[in-house]
Amino acid sequence: SVVVGPPVLAVLALFAAGQRAGAGRNVDRVAIACPPTQVFRQFEDDQLLKGWTGVVEARRLTEGPLRRGSRWRLVSEARGQRTTIDGEVTALEPGRLIALALKTSPGAAVGFSQLAEYRFEERSGETRLTVTTDTRYEGAVTQLLEPLITRAVQGQLELNLARLRAQA
Repeated sequence: SVVVGPPVLAVLALFAAGQRAGAGRNVDRVAIACPPTQVFRQFEDDQLLKGWTGVVEARRLTEGPLRRGSRWRLVSEARGQRTTIDGEVTALEPGRLIALALKTSPGAAVGFSQLAEYRFEERSGETRLTVTTDTRYEGAVTQLLEPLITRAVQGQLELNLARLRAQA
């Protein structure tokens, strides 16, 4: 009973943390020393997108300029595991806003669906970019580990935005 107690308490604590308001939410802000239109270009070009997101593949599935309904296929790699993520632009105001719906392909090690919003604000010739993601994890174990995964995703978001700031 004493040996089983701490692991059971840890599982219950993770379960409770996963039920909190804001579970799966990540937010970060960054100032970038160039105008929003220049930062926005980082989303329009597959090679530029790869450069700051760290994905190993980024391919637009729709032709023409970036618009609502544009779709991408992204492939990320972590710890030797490749994950395919399909994304679609759900809202677009060039130089001001891009919103995306993302979902992993079936069978992903960490399955999820995510809504991501990138808001661009011009201030004194530079861009204030605010990113908000809301992620819903699939599978009982992944949902249980949500508090830990969300913390790791926050670190990755901060790294990606630092790369974006350097690249733009």
